[in-house]
Amino acid sequence: MMSESYVLSENIADVVFFLILLLSGYHVYTGHCKNKKASLSYVIYWGILIFLFSLYGYLDLDFYNYRYTLKHYFHTHEEIHMEPIYFYIADITESFMVWRAFVWGMATIIMIYTIKRFNLSYVSTYFFLTILYAFSFYKLRSSIGISILFLGLSYILVYHKNNKIFSTFIGLILICSSYFFHKSMPVALAVMIVAYIFPFNRFSIKCSLIAFPFLVTAVTNLIDVFIGYNYSVSSEQMSMAIESGTRYATSESATHNLNGIFRMVLSYTPIYMGLYLLTKDIIFRQTNYPKTVLYLYKYWYIMTYVASLFFLQEVSFWIYIRFLTMSFFPMALVLGYYYYTHRMTFIMKLLILIGILASLMDAFYPIFKRFA
Repeated sequence: MMSESYVLSENIADVVFFLILLLSGYHVYTGHCKNKKASLSYVIYWGILIFLFSLYGYLDLDFYNYRYTLKHYFHTHEEIHMEPIYFYIADITESFMVWRAFVWGMATIIMIYTIKRFNLSYVSTYFFLTILYAFSFYKLRSSIGISILFLGLSYILVYHKNNKIFSTFIGLILICSSYFFHKSMPVALAVMIVAYIFPFNRFSIKCSLIAFPFLVTAVTNLIDVFIGYNYSVSSEQMSMAIESGTRYATSESATHNLNGIFRMVLSYTPIYMGLYLLTKDIIFRQTNYPKTVLYLYKYWYIMTYVASLFFLQEVSFWIYIRFLTMSFFPMALVLGYYYYTHRMTFIMKLLILIGILASLMDAFYPIFKRFA
C-alpha cells in the first residue's frame, strides 16, 4: 500500500511540472502572443521545467524500464536494450538519476541552443514543443540523438560566424555523432538527405499523395515477406523483436478499443492538421519562408509520409510511432514560426486545442488508470 501511494505521488508531481509548462504558454492559445520573442528568463524557466518533467518521468513505463536496465548493468555489467554510449555514461555517473539527469539535461540544453541557432526563439515555439513534443521527449532516450542531429543541421543551414567550411564540418561531425545515440538515427539522416535533394512543388506533392495507397500495399507485402522469412528462421527471435518494438506503442493506441481510438485521434490529428496548413501555405500559396523553416518543413513532411506507410499495420504500428516521433521536434519549430508570422485562424486554434487535450490526457491517464 505504501509503495502504491509513493508511486502515485511521483505521477502527480510530474503532472504538476507539465501543468506549469502548459500554463507558461497560455497566451499562445488566446492569440495574444504575437510579435513576442522568448526572453532569456523565459527560455531558462521553460528549460528547467522540461528538464524536471523529463528527469522525474514517472508517467511512462520507459522510466522504470531504464531504471531496471541500469540496475541490471550495475550488478552484472551486461549491456542490454540500450546502445553502448549510454552504458559509458552510466559508468561515469554511477547512478540512475544522475544518468538520467545527464542524458535529458544535455538533450534539453542542445535543443534550446538549436532553437536559438535557427533564430526561432519565439514563445509559440516553446508552447508547441510543450503540447506536441514533451511527452515523446521525456520518455525516449533518442531525444538526445534528435537534439544533436538538428543542432548539426543548424550548423549546415546557418553558417557559424559566416564560415561555411568550418560550420559545415562541425555540422557533419554532430550529425554523424547522433548515430551512436539510437539505432533508428540512420532513418532520420536518410530523410534529411532526401529532404535536401527532393524537389517540393505542387506536382511532387500531388504525386506523393497519389502514390501513397500503392506504397502502403507494397510496404504491407514486404512486411509479410519479412515476417514469413524470420518465422521460418527463428519464430522465438521474431516474437521478441515484435514485442520489443511494440513497447513504443501504448496498449491503448495499439488495440482497437474505443479508448485507444480516441487517444489516437487526439494525438495524431494536430500533426496532420499542421502539415495541411503548412503545405497549403508553402506549396499552393507559395508564401516565402526562410530556408531553414522550409527545410524543416520538408523533413517533417517526408518523415510523416514514411511513418504513415506503417499506420495501423498490426505488426509494424510501433514503426509508425517511432518514425513519427522523429518528426516532432522540427514540426514544433515550424508551427511556432507559422503562428508567429500568421494571424490566428480557426484551424490553428483548433489544432492547439486538440494538442492541449491530447497532452492533458497523456498526463492524467496514467493516474486515472489506477482507479479504473
